[in-house]
Amino acid sequence: DDFQLFVNTFPSSDKVEQCNQLMDKLREKLERKAFEQGHLYYKLGKYISAIVSFENMLKDFPETKREEQVRFLILKSSFNYAKNSIFEKKLERLNDTIGKYKEFAKRFPESKYIKEANKINSYSLTEINKIKNGYKI
Repeated sequence: DDFQLFVNTFPSSDKVEQCNQLMDKLREKLERKAFEQGHLYYKLGKYISAIVSFENMLKDFPETKREEQVRFLILKSSFNYAKNSIFEKKLERLNDTIGKYKEFAKRFPESKYIKEANKINSYSLTEINKIKNGYKI
């Protein structure tokens, strides 16, 4: 914020370029920290926290180069959360996973993660059909 204030206040200063470079480096560090936070939640099995953390990262850093990976981890987190849910909540959470899959597949149809995403979608659809047909899973 102070660097930005300096740049706005003294736009013709010879230090503006240096301030911009420092701001870019700081943004990169904050973005990496946000990603690592979400990834840690994911690895710990805190799937809701991972989803919230990754979604906040996408809001805070909309131009991130990691969007594909982040959206895939959101999908996997949603899937794992649904899979580990109690029966009464499973249908709702599997439907949420399907929604996250559709968003991922629409944005990244050629993704290196698309095969795994398709498997998640197929499994989720199968489980939804089982629930609707009266099977307890």
